[in-house]
Amino acid sequence: MKPPIVIPRIALSAIVTLAMTSSPARAAESPTWQQFVQSRSNGAEPILPDFSFAGYHAGADPIPDIKGPIFDVTKFGAKGDGKADDQDAIQKTIKAAEGKGGGVVFFPPGTYRVNADMNKRRPITISQGHIVLRGGGATKGGTIILIDEPTIQIKPGSEKTDGKDISNGSEVAGEWMIRIQPKKAPNNGLSVKVTGDTAREAFTLTVENASHIKQGMWITLGAKGQAVVPDMIAPYKESDMPETWKRIHGTDSKMGMEVEEHHLVKSVQGNRITLREPVKTVIKASHGWTVSEYQNIAEIGVEDICFQGGWLGKYVHHRSYTDDNGWAALKMNNVVDSWIRRCAVINFNMCLGVDDCAYTSVMQCVLGGTMGHMAFDNLRRSTGILIGLMDDRLEHQKGLKDTTHGIGVAGSAVSSVFWRYTMQLEESFDMHGNFPYATLFDRVEGGNFSGSGGPVQSFPNHLQHFVAWNFNQRKAPTKFANHKEEYDFWGGRPSLVMPMFVGMYGELAPINLKTVGLYESPGQPVEPESLYEAQLALRFGGKCPAWVAQAKADWAKMNTNLPDFPRGGDNTPWVAKKRLQTIQMILDSPMVKEYFDKTDPKGTIIKQWPTSNGQPWITP
Repeated sequence: MKPPIVIPRIALSAIVTLAMTSSPARAAESPTWQQFVQSRSNGAEPILPDFSFAGYHAGADPIPDIKGPIFDVTKFGAKGDGKADDQDAIQKTIKAAEGKGGGVVFFPPGTYRVNADMNKRRPITISQGHIVLRGGGATKGGTIILIDEPTIQIKPGSEKTDGKDISNGSEVAGEWMIRIQPKKAPNNGLSVKVTGDTAREAFTLTVENASHIKQGMWITLGAKGQAVVPDMIAPYKESDMPETWKRIHGTDSKMGMEVEEHHLVKSVQGNRITLREPVKTVIKASHGWTVSEYQNIAEIGVEDICFQGGWLGKYVHHRSYTDDNGWAALKMNNVVDSWIRRCAVINFNMCLGVDDCAYTSVMQCVLGGTMGHMAFDNLRRSTGILIGLMDDRLEHQKGLKDTTHGIGVAGSAVSSVFWRYTMQLEESFDMHGNFPYATLFDRVEGGNFSGSGGPVQSFPNHLQHFVAWNFNQRKAPTKFANHKEEYDFWGGRPSLVMPMFVGMYGELAPINLKTVGLYESPGQPVEPESLYEAQLALRFGGKCPAWVAQAKADWAKMNTNLPDFPRGGDNTPWVAKKRLQTIQMILDSPMVKEYFDKTDPKGTIIKQWPTSNGQPWITP
């Protein structure tokens, strides 16, 4: 099996040991890009997926500046003084906006304290569309939503679980502080069989009966079981996969592969459905593909708010439920054509989550404060999510070997785009398994490919069409997974089906070329500079929609002057209180025993948490 390697402009033999730390030479136009342009003119199948449909309204329209009606939280009882518990007033304001069919829930500049009572912890919820949470800015002098207490619930008697995984059981419950999702669980009552084959990147499906499918309806195109596996892992064969990858082999209780992508119906003619966006894998009727209705809410916005949590501890991966998601900020489920923009998310161990969503943008956001578990919750079962113009400034902690999960995808995420995103230098991309495919890392800086998370039984980490375009690996990894001395993208961490690297530069590292589908121009970036922007421009007649330039300009203003926020070593009464509380919660919550010092677990955690001024901790 020989992968289709594009001949690079620098000899591969030289690249194996070369570390390009100087400014790259002037870029030349990519042959792979030229092939994409030609395929669009002659109807051939492109090597690259078309990622231009990612984001709000499939990239076609700017995120709107909703004018009103305005629902001011201070008119419903919120104080914004950082002392009062404003949660009930905020929820009351949201309910008032929902009752009027939508509007802007406005937070004037100030600090709005929520989740203030350990005995009454519950999320703020939005369950209808056309609601915008808007603050007075995420920079100094703007709006802060302070999540004071942990978001998890730990019931009495849940401690000392001896490592038993009860994260989905009744003894402990994780929760996001702000949860946006429809009131009722999705009900995909409609289900029809796909009866015709469709090529990858085509727009039309043929189904058994389209009488209940209408223009403007949202659908889910999905397949389950073993029949779809060969197409999704080609050119590999099922015999090439380790037996430990139990789910894709169908040898565990989850019954093999499950993939799905969400689409908006553009038109229906007879039993032929035309979609707004192209499908991202070959669709064969014999493989059991179906079309079902996709329930959702739309036009939700979160903007110009700084979210601050209370996670200030020394993070250890899976040590305890408190480490992993004690403070979780905002989660969207079953949301389409929506956005999060111009926000800061500080001192959380779970920052943002987007699951079962479609064609939504998360842009112009800064992640800061104490390092935690995840920047993003892997976009499970989501389609066309754009995460762009972002900066991960989480403060990694010396002396602890664990690092947070970097950006990535899992669980049948498809058409995901990470665009102009800055990662931590030593952070690894995190393709988390359970069958994501067609993912773009576009103009990403920092990070590396040294490993990915997820249980081995749910591997491979990523199926076909992972693309890294002009990725600047600013610091090559010092070690590789599975005791390798190079990037090896099959059989270990990460296992990716023939990933494609175009214009990768910075500090390069050796790569097993037998495990990549494309390795073009290593050591030098290519033109176009951004694949996402170039595909958008090609789709719209040669020019990017105006929202792209405006988003970049907004980001240049937003990406400075964050509000002051507490650090884990601040010797203040508030931080001292959080320190004692967090240590006790770590010890009391469900835990994996091997991550604790067996003789003095509390003392070990205390030693990990010194003051920044070197003085003894003050009394809270």
